[in-house]
Amino acid sequence: LGVRMFGLCWSHKNEITCSCAEQGEKDTGLTEFGKEVVRYCDEKGLIVDLSHASDKAFWDVAELSKNGVCASHSDARGLCPDQVRNLTDEMLAELGRRNGYVGVNFCHDFLVGGGYPEDHLAALDDAVRHIEYMAEKAGVHCVGLGSDFDGIGRVPVGLEDCSKFGNIAEALLRRNWKEEYVRGVMGENFLRYWTGVWENRAK
Repeated sequence: LGVRMFGLCWSHKNEITCSCAEQGEKDTGLTEFGKEVVRYCDEKGLIVDLSHASDKAFWDVAELSKNGVCASHSDARGLCPDQVRNLTDEMLAELGRRNGYVGVNFCHDFLVGGGYPEDHLAALDDAVRHIEYMAEKAGVHCVGLGSDFDGIGRVPVGLEDCSKFGNIAEALLRRNWKEEYVRGVMGENFLRYWTGVWENRAK
């Protein structure tokens, strides 16, 4: 039907996998059916999206899939340790080792942590900080945009909608990023990853 990306779960456990809401002993990762789903996605050239999936599910997919892991809209847990939706340093390193992809999420809590009052807003620099951190841990060719505009309540100042994406490019250039790396973050890194998954499908 033209589907090219498949999220294994949202914020609750399902017949495929545990979600990030399951921690510790409750996190049993992929089910046997879930493993079949991942194999099917590989065969058909579908991206398996691990945003929302549990920590164990991440490692189950990393071991099982023939493609690099993908978290389409997640941030760095190393910068916000209270956010289980974010990726650990070890996950980012594995993602980079496998030439995967992570898209920075603009969600307030994922960018700056929880506990702030509703009138507190994250900002452009917070998103850029996560981009730079994830590029350091995973590699500059594995990081891009994953705004989550259709799923978040508070948007960062300077990133209120997609018309502000150019602010990220300008901020990275001000930080002396090479233009080719900025182009990667703005879209070419995702296209590289997507193309690889498609070309790796069963012929």
